[in-house]
Amino acid sequence: MRSMTGYGKGAARIGALKLTLELKSVNGRFLEINSRLGKLFACAEDALKKLIAERVKRGNVEVYYSFEDGADREPELKLNLKAAEGFYRAGAAIAAHLNLPNDATVSQLLKQPEVLRAGTAETDAGELAALAAAAATEALDNLNAMREREGASLKTELARLGKILSGLRDKIEALQPECQTAAREKLRARIADALKNAGAAADEGRFLTEVAYLSDKADVTEETARLKSHLKQYFAILNEDGAGRKLEFLAQELGREINTVSSKSQDLRLTALALEFKNELEKVKEQIRNVE
Repeated sequence: MRSMTGYGKGAARIGALKLTLELKSVNGRFLEINSRLGKLFACAEDALKKLIAERVKRGNVEVYYSFEDGADREPELKLNLKAAEGFYRAGAAIAAHLNLPNDATVSQLLKQPEVLRAGTAETDAGELAALAAAAATEALDNLNAMREREGASLKTELARLGKILSGLRDKIEALQPECQTAAREKLRARIADALKNAGAAADEGRFLTEVAYLSDKADVTEETARLKSHLKQYFAILNEDGAGRKLEFLAQELGREINTVSSKSQDLRLTALALEFKNELEKVKEQIRNVE
């Protein structure tokens, strides 16, 4: 089991090139990767996201980077002679119009950004992709190591809460026969009074049928059996990777069954147990939101 929250850092070097990647993940229903690699590493963007998706199944992942190029690269100069000619002719026209000397020089023309542009030689795309893959692999190792440590704590807490839910379910099951008997006796007493007051006109057989019907309606045997089955699956899933979505589904099913128990209950003790079960289930749901 792994948590969805974590942090991992990785660095890689090829020659004078060094790339450092930081991965930060937080809770999310699905996997969402927000990369901030910039234009330089656009060639590695898709491969990086694929690599992350292979090792992270849920959560919002933020990718940050720091790049260093220590190579002594010769600058690339791009000269636009037509622009230089245009600037010179413009200066000559002004000089002629104002009867001034044309003092345009080569050094002045070279200062115009349209005439001379300086840049650096492009870094090899293959090297950048290899850097990104190596740095991401280390960052993912560290990220998942942290997520697994967090996951171990989550598993311990979810197991503890699961035991509480199982104990409450057992109490509900143990109390059920007593509650049914008490409810049946209460109904019999009420019906006996009704029959006594109604006299011979009352249909005793029909009243007894109603007793049986109401008694069956208040029976939560099926619900407690399904709760037991769901909780068995719950403990098994705690040992699986990528357990988050399965646990979310089971929590919904557990909630559905305990709500039915609560609605059927005619005994304050049973109602109290159902409410306590709901409260503990909410704690389970809060923890599950952190599970990958």
